[in-house]
Amino acid sequence: MADLQSFYNEVLEKLFGEAVERRKFIDHVISELRNSWDKYDVFIIEAPTGYGKTTISATISLYSINEELKSIIALPLRSLLEDQYDKYKKLASTMLVGKRYMNNPDSRYLSKPITLTTIDTLSFTLFGLSPEDFDKVVKYWSGTSMGSLGHYLFSVASVTLSNVILDEVHLLADEIKSLNFLVALIYLSIRNNQKLVLMSATIPTAFEKVLEEELRKHMSRIRFIRFGKECIDEKFVNERLSKNYEIEIVGLKEENRENYIKKYIQNKIDEGSCKRVIVIFNTVKDAISFYNALETSNTPKLLLHSRFSEEDKEKKIEKLKEYKKSDKYIIVSTQVIEAGIDISSDLMITEIAPINSLIQRVGRFLRYEGEEKGTLLIWYEIDEQNNLKKSGENHEKYKVYDYDLTKRT
Repeated sequence: MADLQSFYNEVLEKLFGEAVERRKFIDHVISELRNSWDKYDVFIIEAPTGYGKTTISATISLYSINEELKSIIALPLRSLLEDQYDKYKKLASTMLVGKRYMNNPDSRYLSKPITLTTIDTLSFTLFGLSPEDFDKVVKYWSGTSMGSLGHYLFSVASVTLSNVILDEVHLLADEIKSLNFLVALIYLSIRNNQKLVLMSATIPTAFEKVLEEELRKHMSRIRFIRFGKECIDEKFVNERLSKNYEIEIVGLKEENRENYIKKYIQNKIDEGSCKRVIVIFNTVKDAISFYNALETSNTPKLLLHSRFSEEDKEKKIEKLKEYKKSDKYIIVSTQVIEAGIDISSDLMITEIAPINSLIQRVGRFLRYEGEEKGTLLIWYEIDEQNNLKKSGENHEKYKVYDYDLTKRT
């Protein structure tokens, strides 16, 4: 394999300039990829939130178009894709870099040498479909090639001839259907002898167990590279440990939660102990309700969730970029904020969630170097007996999450 280090150096220079500080664990990952590229098909990389995993995918992409053929970077959310696309345009021209998702056919069939796409679009493309054709295929499919609107051979070739990178892969490991797709993708990569790189700050233990059960014969083709287990960045760890913050955990009844959270925010602002606030709910309904009830005269506020139109999403991406330069804002969000959104806070108020999601959320709290003081409030909804409130038809859920998994957290 060609020296990945030179491509990594090029990524650092083009994205951050010559003054950028190198990350010890990223250097280790690049070295391991270079030494193990021909031995393994699947690389699973676990590194902390805010550590710079994007540089890994960018390095592999530059290597791919120079030494092999092409790469596909799959991301869970369009907002994250657009943010990453702006970075990739600094690495290569738009003739080489493209994007593909619903109603954005810039890189049809993921054919451009570097293509950023959503995980949904990647899954459709593997079956020879464009995301826009999916409903038509389901409606008119007759069980024969006469009824298919797909372009199977071309699209599946586009994927199998690429080095594929999936970021924020923990979001796929939380749902059975998504987990099945992920296991299938790993199997196909091994069978086709192609490279698949999975990255996240939290690789769930349940995901590893599924791999061992379903792909036990192929585990020798999978390489785990973990922060802390084989390489520790002492400077990064010490900087994180030096942060001084309070953690509060409180149970709230449904009828009281909005007023409690509003007063909590106002008290912290009045004390002067916070300026940048992120409030996270587990459902869109709860996030919208709180956002509408929140009165802010001097502090700009922003609502984030997955159900906005494409036009609104683009506007919110631009707003987030503005907020990064500001020292005062309140962001109300659902779990969409977990997926690599580069924003920070000195007051985070989050509803309880399974530990993998909670870690991702807290990655947006005192995220940057030099941010030293803050407050983290974790709340959960309680029933009349002050127990974690159950929901769902069979009372097996806490909001959108598994009840037992949330309770153990």
